[in-house]
Amino acid sequence: MCFRNGRYLGLAFDGIPLGPGFAYFPTVSMSSTETLSANFGAEPLRYPVEGFQPLQDPPLKDVAKGNRLFTWMGRLLNILVSQPAVSRKKITANF
Repeated sequence: MCFRNGRYLGLAFDGIPLGPGFAYFPTVSMSSTETLSANFGAEPLRYPVEGFQPLQDPPLKDVAKGNRLFTWMGRLLNILVSQPAVSRKKITANF
């Protein structure tokens, strides 16, 4: 089934083989000024479709880990930026 902004557009594809040995990958073609946001179920749908089941559950644990990582990286960058330039060179050289 194919929907756009909550409106049913009909059957998109028919007779697609499924099962072991088959893999399908979403593909989009756009020009250099266009943008796209894909939602495979991690966020609530703007236009809910009755009976829709997401392909994935929201990745809450992964998001929490990512948030912690970015928090610590931000703190580290603040420390490095606040250090004098000579000290920063010394720290960088030790890596």
